[in-house]
Order: sequence, then structure tokens, then C-alpha cells
Amino acid sequence: MKVLMPTINRSYIRGTRLESMFERIISALKEQPSNVREGYHAHLEDMVSSARNIGWGYYDYIRELLDEYQSELEDT
Repeated sequence: MKVLMPTINRSYIRGTRLESMFERIISALKEQPSNVREGYHAHLEDMVSSARNIGWGYYDYIRELLDEYQSELEDT
């Protein structure tokens, strides 16, 4: 007997409340002065680290968001 495991596509993951909230935090920080953004950096890293074992791609997605955000900051 073959057991089929459900798959979750990326659009579903992006639509969940936790991911949406993290996206909004990043978006709001982009509009703040650098001293404010820097003040939140360690907290954001802690949030991502604490999500490591949640599952269903949550950690991977917010890690990717934070990495992109940090890359954008370095480019400016």
C-alpha cells in the first residue's frame, strides 16, 4: 500500500499569519532610519533561530526573508 503525503506549496506558506507578520516587520523596518534597523537586528536573528524546529518550511522562509533584508541593507 502506497501512502501519499500531502505537499504544501510555497504560496500556502507565504499566506500563513506568522510568515505574513514577519514580512510586515521587515517591510516596516526598511522605512526606518539605520539606527532603528540596527537595534532590531539581534532580535530578528533570535526570532529566526527560535523557529528552526517549527517545521513545514517556516524557518526556511523567514531565514530567507531576513537574509534578503540583510543583503539589501548591505547594498545601500
